[in-house]
Amino acid sequence: MNISDRLKALLDAQSLTIKAFSELTEIPYRSVQNYLREERDPNAEALNKICEKMNVNLNWLITGNGEMFINKIDNSTLTSKELELIEKVRSTTDLGQKIIHQTATMVSEELK
Repeated sequence: MNISDRLKALLDAQSLTIKAFSELTEIPYRSVQNYLREERDPNAEALNKICEKMNVNLNWLITGNGEMFINKIDNSTLTSKELELIEKVRSTTDLGQKIIHQTATMVSEELK
């Protein structure tokens, strides 16, 4: 999968037309068409606009690694314990995160 394929996936995920995507990202329509047709890759400015306006993970857009979207969390609404927990989850392995998720799901179900 290349950048063009990932841009197509992004448009599909957001149910956007090329025109709507162009307007949202402030990238010229013809440039977006060129990206989607693999006639050229987006430059740094276009990549920045896409990521900023669409909340897209730059690493995913360029390499395909990671999640498509960035989940922005307003840290001002989180307690210190919640921030600590988030940091611990982020610093563990994928297996560790899976175990944490399963454990949290089981605890949540038991408390219902």
